[in-house]
Amino acid sequence: MLYELEQADVDRVIMEARQEQQNRADRRMLDTLRAQKVLTSAVRMEHVRGRDSPMLAIPDIVCGAVTAEQGGVPDYLQALKPLVTLHTLHTVEGE
Repeated sequence: MLYELEQADVDRVIMEARQEQQNRADRRMLDTLRAQKVLTSAVRMEHVRGRDSPMLAIPDIVCGAVTAEQGGVPDYLQALKPLVTLHTLHTVEGE
């Protein structure tokens, strides 16, 4: 996701804060992607408590709309389609 965001010229990513161990793992992942030259140093990550930023509910809403569509209820995602870009990830067997 961070790669796709950087390709869209996003340089600040705000993530919902979780347990400190999980937040550190997020930061390590960002550092690893930078070291591997997958991302530039322009991308910044910030963790914020959910109650401090109501905008953090938006990813949950989009996820719910995608899940509903996969369950046969397309109405929610259809309403959001002009506002979102969906990327489908495929896993490789054995990973």
